[in-house]
Amino acid sequence: MDILTLISISMHADFLGALVGLCGGIILIPLLTLLGVPIKHAIATLSSHYSC
Repeated sequence: MDILTLISISMHADFLGALVGLCGGIILIPLLTLLGVPIKHAIATLSSHYSC
């Protein structure tokens, strides 16, 4: 998975999270795991960027 795909997914998840009043990580962690990113990497990536 390339960096532009990850950035696009992250931006869309953050936008959707903002619309419903949730942190983007609630949407992004399951989405990344469905796309094949190991769960530990998905959580570590998001915990370094979000402070919800």
